[in-house]
Amino acid sequence: MSKELKKSLGISLVLVLVLVITFLLAGSRITLNIFTVVIVLALLALVWIRYFQEVTQAHNQLLSSEPINDSELSIKTGAVCEKAGVYVCQDHNQRTVTMKVGKRFPPCRGEGKGHSTVWIFKE
Repeated sequence: MSKELKKSLGISLVLVLVLVITFLLAGSRITLNIFTVVIVLALLALVWIRYFQEVTQAHNQLLSSEPINDSELSIKTGAVCEKAGVYVCQDHNQRTVTMKVGKRFPPCRGEGKGHSTVWIFKE
């Protein structure tokens, strides 16, 4: 389950709980109940519209990206990973990092302190 989906489900659950609690506390006050339902439904719609926009945007980025040539793949620290795998530091061959698509490349800590580097795709 993706991070975005978990977040949207969590927010939805909280909104439904707020709705139930409001019904219990409001009792027979119909105006408050209707107002609460309208607001909670609007917030639920916004949460899920935002989720589907993020999913669609990520999907479109994957479809529009050009194929990656593994032999030339090198990325700077802080850039977003486009191909999952193991990368090696340009300056420290023993320092490797396993990356997932969408994550940012960390600084290399090859000499005990962090420094920017170029990460080269290994496998």
